Amino acid sequence: MRDVQKNDLIRQRQYIPKKYKTEAEQKASTKDVIKQINRFLANGYHVDRKKVSKNTIDQKREVSERIYSIQEIAKEFIEIKKAKTL
Repeated sequence: MRDVQKNDLIRQRQYIPKKYKTEAEQKASTKDVIKQINRFLANGYHVDRKKVSKNTIDQKREVSERIYSIQEIAKEFIEIKKAKTL
């Protein structure tokens, strides 16, 4: 799989389940896992560590849909300036 931020492949260790007793069964199992991983890569599957959750998107939407008065904006601006000077 590919990591978007690092722009590199992710290394993962896969273990063979104990239910595969013989070496032939183990090799067949690993071939299936490798095929699945290659299929994911071919389809563009990637890991995005900075993915934004749906809750934050909804919160941003609520804030952007709210209409502020000039007085509210001025109060918020003054509070932000005070916080930066502390």
